[in-house]
Parts: sequence; C-alpha cells; structure tokens
Amino acid sequence: MNKNKVLVSLIVVLLLTNLAVLYYYTKYLPNQKKNASRSEWAIKTMQLDSAQAKEYRALRVIRDSALDNYNLDYRNVRLKTIDLMHQDPASDSAIYALADSIIASQKPIEVEMLRHYFRIKKILRPEQYQYLDSSIYKMVMYNTSFKKPNNK
Repeated sequence: MNKNKVLVSLIVVLLLTNLAVLYYYTKYLPNQKKNASRSEWAIKTMQLDSAQAKEYRALRVIRDSALDNYNLDYRNVRLKTIDLMHQDPASDSAIYALADSIIASQKPIEVEMLRHYFRIKKILRPEQYQYLDSSIYKMVMYNTSFKKPNNK
C-alpha cells in the first residue's frame, strides 16, 4: 500500500509540474515574443521590402541608443515622486515643480520619437506613408489608456 501512495504522489507531482510548465509557456513566453518582435510587427505593418527592413532595424538601433539616456533621466525624475510622498502634506509648489521636471524630462523622449518617425518616413515610398500613419495610430492607442474613438 505504501508503494502505491508513493507512486500516486509522484504522479501528482509530475502532473502539477507539467501544468506549471504549460502555464509558463502560454502566459509568459508570448509576452517575451511580443517584445522581441515589435520590429517585425512594424516591418510587416508598413510592408517594408528587405532593403527597407534592414534600414528600419538600423534606425531602431539609433533610436534605442538615443532613448537609453533620456529614459534613465526620466526614470530618475519620476522616482522623485517617492521623496515627494514623504512630504505630508506636499505643497502645491512642490507638486507643480515635480510635474514640471517630469514634463521637461519627457520632452526629449517625445522629440526623439518624432525624429524617428521622420527618419522612417524617409525610407518609405509614398504609397507606404499610410502604413506608417496606421502604425503610429496603433502604437498610440496601444500605449495609452484612452478608449479608441468610434470603436476603431
């Protein structure tokens, strides 16, 4: 009887392990693939040929390296929110000063993104401009919490 309990326990442990692995592959790996394949999504959405795709990937590297420093500055300014939370109650002037700092640190990120879009536009043919517009629209809608207008 003890051997049967051990075997049943072992089978249950193996089944639970299999379920955990299955859960991991269905929930976590697709998110990693999404992050890794954003370039491929953009290439497909904008219908880039192989030469354009190569240039686009190079533009992404340029953009990413430029954004690295800006994002670090932005993060550091946003972390000052924690310090502000320890000022209870925080003065309006302190809140506005931090908000101004956040806005100022966000500006170079937005400028770089706009420049990135214009660099992309330079590698496109005129008939592909609509796909760039569509890509930007989809990214904006995906990255914001606003509802899509007119159920688009």
